[in-house]
Amino acid sequence: MSCAEYSFHVPSLEELVGVLRKGLTDNFADVQVSVVDCPNLTKEPFTFPIKGMSTLYSVLLHRSI
Repeated sequence: MSCAEYSFHVPSLEELVGVLRKGLTDNFADVQVSVVDCPNLTKEPFTFPIKGMSTLYSVLLHRSI
């Protein structure tokens, strides 16, 4: 069985923020996009049942209409 290897573009977080901001501002009046540390989702008020996502960076989107 043959196996192919491909290279993909992995955007920086800053590039991702810019792309999300542009796409969202085309559709919403007020948009804020930023990269922040993700809260510990296993603690209150989230109480997510398993660990794993709590230490990853998350892009949080805040929009107001």
